[in-house]
Amino acid sequence: MNRGNGNFLTFLDRAIAAGGRPVDGAGLAAFRVGFGLLGLLGVVRFFAYGWIDALYIAPEYHFTYWGLGWVQPWPGWGMYLHFGLMGLCSLGIALGYKYRACAVLYFLTFTYVELLDKTNYLNHYYLVSLLSLLIIFMPLHRTAALDARGKGKPGDGTTPAWTVWVLRSQLAAVYLFAGIAKLNPDWLWEGRPLRIWLHQNGDLPLLSLGTGELWPAYLFSWAGLIFDLTIVFWLLGRRTRLPVWGVLVVFHILTWLLFPIGVFPWVMIWGTTLFFAPDWPRRLWRWVRERRMLRSGGAAASDVAAVPAAVAKPAAAKFRVSKGMRWAAAGCCCLLWYKWRCRCGTTPIRAMCGGMRRGIGWRGGCCCRKRRGSRSFGCNKPAAAAAGW
Repeated sequence: MNRGNGNFLTFLDRAIAAGGRPVDGAGLAAFRVGFGLLGLLGVVRFFAYGWIDALYIAPEYHFTYWGLGWVQPWPGWGMYLHFGLMGLCSLGIALGYKYRACAVLYFLTFTYVELLDKTNYLNHYYLVSLLSLLIIFMPLHRTAALDARGKGKPGDGTTPAWTVWVLRSQLAAVYLFAGIAKLNPDWLWEGRPLRIWLHQNGDLPLLSLGTGELWPAYLFSWAGLIFDLTIVFWLLGRRTRLPVWGVLVVFHILTWLLFPIGVFPWVMIWGTTLFFAPDWPRRLWRWVRERRMLRSGGAAASDVAAVPAAVAKPAAAKFRVSKGMRWAAAGCCCLLWYKWRCRCGTTPIRAMCGGMRRGIGWRGGCCCRKRRGSRSFGCNKPAAAAAGW
């Protein structure tokens, strides 16, 4: 083994050892609860607005993905039962009840709906499918979960650090690839499609400023580009994390007002709390308790006992790295690199905004809208031509 390979494996050993370090599971538990409740909200919206019938039952033909023509909607009330099961699984994830089973079923039921018709595709659905797949393999039910109650349950309150890293990386990919997608002349020099979108939403109070002028479109275009390309780095900094997260909240509320993209802004607002310290819910609760006690005239009490012992005093034994884990980590690096190449269009698998070559991926920051419409075709066969046939 040459020196370069040895240094690479040493780096992987250290990275895997750091990934196995236990961290407080409170932050991941908060993410689990929010993810499950937002999934339940999405199911409720489909029932309330009649989208289950309009999108999956009433249409006689569905534009399926290549090679997945066999994925068809359930007949009759089957789709309603399917969405009901999806809602129950999302609630089970939020409560941490039968967590593994609920996570597996939610991934299967949600991804099945996503694959029924490509005209209903949103890259945000792709994000939910990825997250629901990843949490199957993560012990997010060790804290604030019904599964963590009782004797012999997985309730030590900690999770491996790699779980936080993996989820952060998926959220970071959303912003970075959205920023890359905006690096085109239409977005930068023409202010499109913001010129169209702002004109359509000119009745909103904030967006009514400068109505009929071009400078708001250029302002929002460049601000969106800078936001997407830099937000991840600001979130990684301890001093800039909180104020930038406030800007992120405002940004996603504006997108929620402008575009019909469902619960996605709220998924991103809640998901980016993963960039805070893993124990941020305990710190927040401690801060609230101290303020309440000070107002009532009592002394602020320490809440050190609430921190899991595995985090407060890590085990002295070193994390042993096997050869298989080294190769697994190397394989993950290769997959991430291939994913990057796919999104940048250097392979035949390209993610374009429309047409038959539009793939599933993140290169869709400017093309995230649902496309709805209808078209009727008729065949008029003259009698003379029919006789000649």
